[in-house]
Amino acid sequence: MLHGNGHDGGGVTVRHLIRQTSGVFPYGMDPARMERFFNPTFLTGRFDRLTPRELVRIAVGHPALFPPGEGWAYSNTNYVLAAMIAEQAGGLPFAELLTAQVTRPLQLAGTYMPGDETEIQGTHPRHYSKNAADSDLAAPVHDVTEQNAGHNSVAWGAGGIVSTCDDLDRFLTALLHGELLPPRQQHEMFTTTPVPPHVWIDGAHYGACICSMPLPNGRTAWGVDGMIQGSFTFAMGDRDGSLMRQPSFWWAPLPLRASHPLRAAGRKGRGQTIRLPIPRAERCGMYPQTAPYAPCQQAVTGCRPTFQLRARAWTIRGWCGA
Repeated sequence: MLHGNGHDGGGVTVRHLIRQTSGVFPYGMDPARMERFFNPTFLTGRFDRLTPRELVRIAVGHPALFPPGEGWAYSNTNYVLAAMIAEQAGGLPFAELLTAQVTRPLQLAGTYMPGDETEIQGTHPRHYSKNAADSDLAAPVHDVTEQNAGHNSVAWGAGGIVSTCDDLDRFLTALLHGELLPPRQQHEMFTTTPVPPHVWIDGAHYGACICSMPLPNGRTAWGVDGMIQGSFTFAMGDRDGSLMRQPSFWWAPLPLRASHPLRAAGRKGRGQTIRLPIPRAERCGMYPQTAPYAPCQQAVTGCRPTFQLRARAWTIRGWCGA
């Protein structure tokens, strides 16, 4: 399955996949997928159904980014492949493995992987997006809360999970504190390599499914981030899981991605609010404007997040026009 256009499935290991060093092309950067996802066509494309195998076929339809182990590039295809491997090894659908090994042991009652439904269960905020592939400030805002983000979606193993702030706080604390992984795997997770400049988040280091970013106060924040049209999640904490344990959310008219959202926040004390303008010229945040990311032309439109550091908690809100 992972063959063609320089992709060598025989040379790709699980470690390559979870450390983002496989060189496998990111299916999300396929021009046809970009057209469906970052344009008004998303209003219908948000209900598209694609199996994991179809996502991998899209990826191998493009040249590999580099030979396995000889570079670093974030690719959601890596996590889809890792989830497929987990299903084969565990003998259960990925959603059931998630329940059995993570959400049930940690009692994460508000966390689940959607099936075929397009609505979010329970009480939740609305998700809004301009669906714009350019910097048109006049583009209309759309409610995109209903979308396929679980089974047979472009999210699936790459982040197709619904959760709550409390649950993600509990999960990140358990992960960083060593409650989920045995010591050897915990050490592997925290073993990082620098992310090359202008490739993802400048200044970040990446380990096994986790990244770290240095703060100006000398601390290091560990965690993960992710976005889907209309929403963004940034969950970070100290390595021992004792500080900044609450994950961060914002819902804004355009999905934003700041390069270093926690750096300035590290200078402030708890209870203070930091307003960080995101440069309008910053496009797609984590993706450089070079191949294979050149098709991505989604510009930040002036929306700004507020970072509020509370006692052991980060809160992020979004607004426009400030």
